[in-house]
Amino acid sequence: MQKIDAFAHILPHPYLDRLERQLENTLAPSQLDYYRQGVFFFDPVLTDLDARWRKIEPYGDYTQVLVLAVPPLEEVGPPAIAAEFARIANDEMAHLVQRFPDRFIGFAAALPLSDVDLALRELDRALTQLGALGAQFYTNVLGFREVQRLETTHSGTLIFVALGTAVLELFGGGQPREPNAPNRVGYRHICLSVDDVDAEVARLKGRGVQFDMEPATVDAGLRIAFFHDPDGNPIELMQRPR
Repeated sequence: MQKIDAFAHILPHPYLDRLERQLENTLAPSQLDYYRQGVFFFDPVLTDLDARWRKIEPYGDYTQVLVLAVPPLEEVGPPAIAAEFARIANDEMAHLVQRFPDRFIGFAAALPLSDVDLALRELDRALTQLGALGAQFYTNVLGFREVQRLETTHSGTLIFVALGTAVLELFGGGQPREPNAPNRVGYRHICLSVDDVDAEVARLKGRGVQFDMEPATVDAGLRIAFFHDPDGNPIELMQRPR
């Protein structure tokens, strides 16, 4: 029976060499020492392919799905730097999969969450050009955890992350160089979760609120409606599927 290890960490040498030089400029010496002693050189299988072959040989018909080891990309540097290191890591993992298909069945793309638009662009590149099987990213940078993921035809993949009772909805397709565009990157609107959108719309209309979008059921069973507050901020009412 074939065994597939779907969470096999690795630090490709070209990536690690650049990573160490970058971290020397961004991390405190004590934190860098922790990564060097506790991660980078703690187990040679992370960086040495010969050591990895020796380790997995006893398992017979065994393959791995590669994922990038710590540190989280968000710790490597600002968003643009984190995205650059994501590209380097993904290129290296894709190269290893192509070079050793009998050992590595695929890889999960590394993504930074410090810039959602850059992360989604890298996700698209990794999936369509590099053949990644999926993606790995750290949702706990701000303490958020993923609570739901929906596939839609109008906005692609929607990801909901929560911190306590606060929930953020993440989706791509924004236009970073058009600050006034409806689909600009960054804050888009406030979304309020309600039990019954139609009842809430009727209540607000009774108090004089005008709606830009009447209640409608969209992909994944979400029922939504939109209006603007007195300052012009867009607000969405959303009813989750029951």
